[in-house]
Amino acid sequence: MQKLLEHIPLDGIPLIASCHTRTEQHFKGFYHWHQCCEILIVHEGEGTVTVGPQAFTIRPGALFFFQPFQLHKVFASPSTDKPYVRSIIHLNQAVCMSFLDKFPNHARFFNHLCYGASVQPCRYICLDETSISASLRLHFMNGGQSGVSQQENHIIFLLQMLSLLQTYEPQDSLISSGYRQPQYAEQIMQWIERNFSQSFELSRLAEELHISKSYASRMFKKETGSTITEYLLARRIKQACHLLETTSQPIDVIASALGFNTAAYFIAQFKQIYRTTPLQYRKHKLSPDG
Repeated sequence: MQKLLEHIPLDGIPLIASCHTRTEQHFKGFYHWHQCCEILIVHEGEGTVTVGPQAFTIRPGALFFFQPFQLHKVFASPSTDKPYVRSIIHLNQAVCMSFLDKFPNHARFFNHLCYGASVQPCRYICLDETSISASLRLHFMNGGQSGVSQQENHIIFLLQMLSLLQTYEPQDSLISSGYRQPQYAEQIMQWIERNFSQSFELSRLAEELHISKSYASRMFKKETGSTITEYLLARRIKQACHLLETTSQPIDVIASALGFNTAAYFIAQFKQIYRTTPLQYRKHKLSPDG
């Protein structure tokens, strides 16, 4: 039930980056989305990335840009001898755009990357000939800064990444690109993102998206392999985890805020997914070893 959902806690934060994450054990890929942009840079490993009907090869030097709410599947096949090593940057497009006010060319290109119809998800770059690894290391070295210094570091890092990506972007795509039309599943997920804390009615979703209830359910299942109800529950539980980790709100308050009819129902659904109660989850996450 947790497939599809990779909600990144970027509230007010321009970007989150993880550098040279290493995996040696096999893991099963799954379709998922982010509410933000994602840059995936492969340093080592092999496998495939699927975006819509397209499949791309994972190999060193592969750089992927996933647009907000764009369904994608990352399937790597690592081993001890051939690990999967990657860096991932999640970008909060709204905050990043505010940083680019004084850089109109970069702002236009970033808007194109986020929403353009002709943007290719994959580029193959030569890591040795770029400053990408140095930029990542510099960003992490300065990660402990705060205030103005941290903001300047974010801006510099963002401009470096956009300059790199623009080098590998075909010029004709910048000229001819309109806005990408999201799949029905993506439209439904965007609607749920705006309304998951409210009482859910399929008829309202269908009416606002101008499709029938049966068509909405059928297309979501076809495109994602999950039902709308399953996805809605997963989104609410994911938000519950965030609130449990970052606030001291009582369980019944969290349940009510996320649209659950009763706290008992919320606890039962949470336990079914995480095999623990919300209170136990909070204690574990807030403990020194959590």
